[in-house]
Amino acid sequence: RADQPRVQVLQNEDYRRRRALRRALLEGLPITLLLPLALLILWIIVSAASRSLRGVARDVASQDERSPTELSLARVPDEIAPLVGAFNNLLSRVRSAFATQRRFVQDAAHELRTPMAAIGLQIENLRAHVPAGEATERFNQLEAGVTRAQHLIEQLLHLSRQDAPRVGGANERVDIEVLLRDSVSQLMVLADARRVDIGFEGGIAAVVVAPVAELRSVFDNLIDNALRYAPEGGVVDVKLHQVEGHAVVDVLDNGPGIPQAAMGRVFDRFFRVPGAAAGGSGLGLAIARTAAERHGLRIELRNRTDGPGLMARVHLP
Repeated sequence: RADQPRVQVLQNEDYRRRRALRRALLEGLPITLLLPLALLILWIIVSAASRSLRGVARDVASQDERSPTELSLARVPDEIAPLVGAFNNLLSRVRSAFATQRRFVQDAAHELRTPMAAIGLQIENLRAHVPAGEATERFNQLEAGVTRAQHLIEQLLHLSRQDAPRVGGANERVDIEVLLRDSVSQLMVLADARRVDIGFEGGIAAVVVAPVAELRSVFDNLIDNALRYAPEGGVVDVKLHQVEGHAVVDVLDNGPGIPQAAMGRVFDRFFRVPGAAAGGSGLGLAIARTAAERHGLRIELRNRTDGPGLMARVHLP
């Protein structure tokens, strides 16, 4: 009614705004303080949970591609244990496939070794009965083909033994200078057949702890490769010296070298440089690199800058 009293309350607009802001700050302060702590706790939990995953990742990264081993389930969380188990099953099938491939190559090479040796012996016996002229030229081509096939069989046997899982042992202190002199003398027959002048230059002490057969495989294949690609009447030099205080072995030839486009593939198995005239198998460099990496050696290939040819440098550990 008009005669009843009325009460009116007035409030400043700035006061209401400040009060609302103060209230909002008071309500949001606990959340603001607890958010970093919550994030820290979450980070600790996720880090602890993923530590085992990082361990599994390291185990996977350290696998040898030719002899993979199963991953341990000891510290694997239950959530990813089935995944790791399935991965182990896959690795088991991969090992089985590698073993089957290795046995096939080894068995095939062994089966071919004896008949090829018999064919080579028969060719030697026939040489005296081949008339001069075109027949001799064709006979020489046949003999070269058989020799190449025998070399390929020996390389396949070496490759199958190299791919087998390592059983350890047999390491010894090998004097590299003595080993190189022996390799050069053993390959002197091939050098004489191709009329290639091969020489060795040493003079520094270098010792590597490794199986002598593995080291021979490295240097024999590099020197053999240089002899096969050097032109008739060419030169192959084997040098043991120091570069920037580290011992290295250089195998130099004056052949055609390797095109830069093919340099990245020369260590692939059965790869041969297009247009190469030498009768190689395409396995020598692959065998040499595998044996070198097993014992801490590193092979570097580059075309020579002082003339035609290739330099194969082996960095000793």
